[in-house]
Amino acid sequence: MTTPTEARQASPRKTNFRVLIISTVITVLILGGFVIAFIRYTPAKMEGVPTNTAGNHASQGSPSEAKPLAE
Repeated sequence: MTTPTEARQASPRKTNFRVLIISTVITVLILGGFVIAFIRYTPAKMEGVPTNTAGNHASQGSPSEAKPLAE
């Protein structure tokens, strides 16, 4: 039977430490892959900014000439 003092002693093979380090490295690699994929596949402009800025303001929702409504 193991005494409480013996049960609290560290394992000389450090298996728990190895599992902790390996799982942390794998988690960091997987999350890094997600971040790289997100950055790579995200469109350049997501805010709806018009790409044609040479005086064409029709994409802002205001007409260039206002016409009166027929009564």
